[in-house]
Amino acid sequence: MLESEDLQRKRADGLEQVVARLEKIIDQFKASGGPSTTTTATTATSVRVSGGGARTSGSGGTTSQLLERQNERLEDKLSAIREQSILDKQSARTANLALWKVEKELERAKLDASILGRRVEQADERTVRVRKEKEEVEFRAKQTLETLAGREKQIEDLKVDIQQLKDELRRERYTRETADRGRLAEKAELIASTTKLVSLEERLEEAKAKANQANESARSMSSESARLERELGECQEELNDALEANKELEQKLAVVTKNFNMLKGACSITETQLTELEILLEKEQRKNKESQEKIDGLFKQLKEKDGEVSKLRQELHHERTSKTLSESKSSQLLGEYDELRNKFEDLQKQMVQERIEMLNLDTSNLQKVVSNYEHEHHILKEENSKILTDLFLAKEHITKQNNDIKDYKNHINQLNHELDHVKSVLTEQKTFYSERDIKSEATLAQHKKLIDYLQSRVEESAHKKKKTLADKIFGTSGHDRKENVPPPNPIIVENTTSYKKLQDELQKERQRTNQLKEQLLRAKTDMITMQGSIRKSLNNEENEIVKEKRRSSRSPQKPHNKQQQQQPEPPKPQPTGKPHVFDMTLETPSSKNPVQLCSVCDRHILAGHPYWKCTVCARNVHRKCRSGAGEDCRGHDGDLDSLANELVEQGAGAGTSDTESLQDRASLAPSELSTAEEGATTAGGFGVSVEYKTITDDGEETEEGSEGNQYVGELLFKTKRVEPKLTINDVYDVSESVVLLGCENGLYSYNVDTSDLVPIKGITKVKSFSISQQVPKAIIIGNDGEYLYQCDLRHLQSRALAGSCLSPKLDTFVLDLSIANRTHSERWHMVRMMDEIPSQQLTDAIAIAATSSRIVILKFDTTLGRFKPVRGLDTVRPVSSVLFTKHTAIVSSDKFFEIDLTTFGAEEFLDMSDASLRDIRSCTPMAAFKVNSQEFLLCFKEVGIFVDEFGNRSRPDNINWMQEPTDFKYRDSCLFLAHSDCVQVMYVSKSYTKELERKEAAEERRAFINLNAPRLLAFQDFARTCVYVSCEYRGSNEQEIIKLDGYKALQSTSPNGISNSMETLSSLASYPTTVTQSNETLDGLGKAV
Repeated sequence: MLESEDLQRKRADGLEQVVARLEKIIDQFKASGGPSTTTTATTATSVRVSGGGARTSGSGGTTSQLLERQNERLEDKLSAIREQSILDKQSARTANLALWKVEKELERAKLDASILGRRVEQADERTVRVRKEKEEVEFRAKQTLETLAGREKQIEDLKVDIQQLKDELRRERYTRETADRGRLAEKAELIASTTKLVSLEERLEEAKAKANQANESARSMSSESARLERELGECQEELNDALEANKELEQKLAVVTKNFNMLKGACSITETQLTELEILLEKEQRKNKESQEKIDGLFKQLKEKDGEVSKLRQELHHERTSKTLSESKSSQLLGEYDELRNKFEDLQKQMVQERIEMLNLDTSNLQKVVSNYEHEHHILKEENSKILTDLFLAKEHITKQNNDIKDYKNHINQLNHELDHVKSVLTEQKTFYSERDIKSEATLAQHKKLIDYLQSRVEESAHKKKKTLADKIFGTSGHDRKENVPPPNPIIVENTTSYKKLQDELQKERQRTNQLKEQLLRAKTDMITMQGSIRKSLNNEENEIVKEKRRSSRSPQKPHNKQQQQQPEPPKPQPTGKPHVFDMTLETPSSKNPVQLCSVCDRHILAGHPYWKCTVCARNVHRKCRSGAGEDCRGHDGDLDSLANELVEQGAGAGTSDTESLQDRASLAPSELSTAEEGATTAGGFGVSVEYKTITDDGEETEEGSEGNQYVGELLFKTKRVEPKLTINDVYDVSESVVLLGCENGLYSYNVDTSDLVPIKGITKVKSFSISQQVPKAIIIGNDGEYLYQCDLRHLQSRALAGSCLSPKLDTFVLDLSIANRTHSERWHMVRMMDEIPSQQLTDAIAIAATSSRIVILKFDTTLGRFKPVRGLDTVRPVSSVLFTKHTAIVSSDKFFEIDLTTFGAEEFLDMSDASLRDIRSCTPMAAFKVNSQEFLLCFKEVGIFVDEFGNRSRPDNINWMQEPTDFKYRDSCLFLAHSDCVQVMYVSKSYTKELERKEAAEERRAFINLNAPRLLAFQDFARTCVYVSCEYRGSNEQEIIKLDGYKALQSTSPNGISNSMETLSSLASYPTTVTQSNETLDGLGKAV
């Protein structure tokens, strides 16, 4: 088709060009007059172009006719060609249109095919997910069975191991005793060896002293030899003797060196040598004495032999030379002696060091053995201390329970006394009021009689007339009266002031009697509920004793004994009277107005909620309870006597059956108390609010209202009886029974089963913490927001699971955040880590920490094993929430900002070019949550909206909070809102369609739980829809930690429809799109009725 159209266009263009050329030639021919040359040329060209025609002749007269004919033919052909080209263009246009339509249909078919393919893929994915979940559930069930069997085997193995350990302990005790004995013997040997060493050292010192004396004697001998010049021969002999003695000493020293090389016989050899040296020294001393005597004789001979000196001088010269030689030899001997002595000392030191090293090795081995025994002994002591602490805690718990039982009994006795007193007062008041009623009725009867008598007298005096003189003369009858004279107005008793005062007093007295009856009923219900709580406490105590026994035997079993009592609801009387005239009003939270109660369900009407109020009898009803109000309206213009009589009859009827109804109600289960209470309130004419108490494992009491099946949460922890006083800022689930508490005093671990509170040292004043299972690390804000601490998650979990006897301490290190450039007054108030890492690599793990005016982006460094700051960004307002997506992070400050986690650049998340988001500009951002893979819920202080990934609105309606929120939490379609006096739970659907919105717009998917100053802490990891809430205990400074289940709260509001619609309901966005309209809806609710 396209090729034929192009050919037709080319042909049409060629024909148009030929026609234009022919027209130019014709014009030229007309202008020139028709020469032959031009005519022949034109005819030739026309013949070539047209492809046919007759040949022109050479004559000039017929050329013009031929040209005209040819011109006409060409014009006919040209017109035909033009018509054909027009037809071809029209056919081409129709073909193009048909082709465009076919292409559009093809594109639509492709889109439909892609949509169907996506739906098929989604359906396949869902089926695969369901199959995987089913397989996982079956696998988990098998695992649980295997783990149970394995645990039973482990228990048996542990029993066998315990017996083996006991046998090993006995053996080790025996070996320890033998080792102690051996150690004592070795100690005795060490002491003996040390004494021997000391004695040897003393002997060595004595030998040194004797050697010094010998040296001194040698010196004295050398000095004396100088004097013995005359007796050279004798001196030479003495020198020979000294040389021989020196040689003998050298031999002995050599022997000593050999003996010192031998280690075993060293000491004995040294002793023998010392004795020999002593003998030699004694000999030398004797010789010295003899030499001295000889010297004395020689002095005498020297005087005689002075003459002989000159002769002997020559001989002395020779002797001196020999003497110098002997002195040099003696000096050499002395040096050798010093060297030998040094070697002796070195050998002695080596021997002592080797002996000391051997002894040190023996002592170190013995110390290791002793340390091992001491460690085992310490472990045994710890186990004994654990057992003793468990026993002590069990005893303390039993004593506490006994004391509580005594207190309860005393309280019951006091209540019985008060009840007797109230009964006596009530009987006295009944007698007094009955006597007063009799007197008042007698006085009223007397007043009525007196009034009737006075009225009759007035009428008689009015009908009588004074007799004139004519009447007296003619005797006219006194029965004649004047016509048309109206009688005087009779006095109505009901309009008198005394009668009105009596009626007012009677009404006040009846109100007082009703109040006293209500107080009596409340006292009875308190007594009955107290008895029920005591029974529950006794049962709990017995269960605790059984648990302690089973824990001691290490085979815990949890008894499950549930008894349910069902009792039919009493028939409700059908009220008769006028229908109510309701008007929509709004409850205001002011201190002057009392708390409003619904007259149908007896529940509180929350502040800021619209409700129906009767304009005649001022009766208050919830919006959903209007159908149960009935037609029993009694206005203020009725007969007071009939109303009073009805109240008295109802009070008397209720007073006779008080004890029976209360006993029946006390025997009911807490979930069935509401039905019996509704029957009592409708039959008696006034409501009695009954509260029952449940005693937890730690002995604390939790009050739960029995008004219908209203969900109030589960009490986890109280700071009322804890020392020191705790202020809890954050919570984390370590396991199903252990919870980590971040407090102003530091970190604490709380065991839910045993109620043990264990402090963890290392950090003080914990504000918040962020924990990631994938990194796995924990970042803790400590020291009152001054530092950020990082620790290992496994280390934190092990310290949280440790016992109090081990006094656990957390090992952390402070993160370097110098990039923040914060002042001393700026504290860290929030830190968040990525829950899921897209690339499954630790290098891509990101954390964000925030102060009042700045945020810091942290990235995990695998080489250092800690987070390092990467980028700092300034903020106008403090950051209230951080939401991580795959590649970005949504941060709420003065606006919602989106931070790119690769470039760390920030830009506004909402697309303000969207006209439906213009009214959101003035709202205050608070939190952002991910509803599904392509949709986010942005929570402002005034309203909530749904947007897509690009910041455009995805659902047309907004969510109104009904009250001003302070905090938000969202998980698995449950949105938790914290208000000043309650917690609101909303159901938010993950999908959205207009049909579901229209179907469920009128139904409420909200639940309100009344708490004092609640604060949302964290979600529970082991229950997806449970959140931990911190609140004040009855307006005091004490704190309570309550676990709220969003599914149960929503189920308590609409138990019939919540199970079918939890997965398919759309959002509760049934309010106007603009914020201004949503703020004006509550004002217009009253006008809409």
